[in-house]
Amino acid sequence: MTFPFSQYYNKLGDEFSPVLTLGRNPSLQTGKARLIWSQPEEYDFLSAEVNATIVSDSTDDSISGIGARTVSITYLSEDYFQHTEVVSMNGTTPVNLPFSIFRVNDVTVVTAGSRLTNDGEITVSDGGAVICAVIDPNMGTTFQSVYTIPADFKEGILTSAYLDVRTMGNPNAEVECFLYTRTAGGAVIAQFPAAMTRDAPQWDIVGITGSSIPSRTDIFWTGESFVQSANVVSGFGLLLVK
Repeated sequence: MTFPFSQYYNKLGDEFSPVLTLGRNPSLQTGKARLIWSQPEEYDFLSAEVNATIVSDSTDDSISGIGARTVSITYLSEDYFQHTEVVSMNGTTPVNLPFSIFRVNDVTVVTAGSRLTNDGEITVSDGGAVICAVIDPNMGTTFQSVYTIPADFKEGILTSAYLDVRTMGNPNAEVECFLYTRTAGGAVIAQFPAAMTRDAPQWDIVGITGSSIPSRTDIFWTGESFVQSANVVSGFGLLLVK
């Protein structure tokens, strides 16, 4: 989920654009660190632009259906510049997107039928195994803790970081999470490690807020659960600066 607040509250002027990104994994698995999103698979960052498709697992998500009819896709091309396009759904039949994608920052339902939102799981992928974004059933927008700072901006100021871990009351459970950044062509850098053994959220995590994240940088939360699965919600706020 990404909220481009400046579309609705633009007193900051044209030089700034605040963004809030939220992700959720209701059953973070043991054994390997993964992006905080709803899918059990690892998240793969594309190494080049691809011709992508969008599809639902429900026939009701179609231009004449009771679910999602059109969705907006905010994506980056390989030069890291940001674009937003609105496309029509066609149920369980994949729709070939009329543009190539390199990163996907947000997918949101724009118009819907009587259900008022999407009925099924909507997936943007390379047409094969690489999933770029997912809208879970009835959610209306993506919930995945990943964002790429577009080339339209020179930097992003990290204004907040959020982590909420629910270990189902097991005192022996442990969840380890990291907020990572990776510049274009660069190495992955851990900005903040967090090991949690109890059900307790952390807001505005000390030590990283206020950090300057360069343009063309991926920023994302990952998590790994030990002993048993856990419910994890994570996010961060950015002030994009032109």
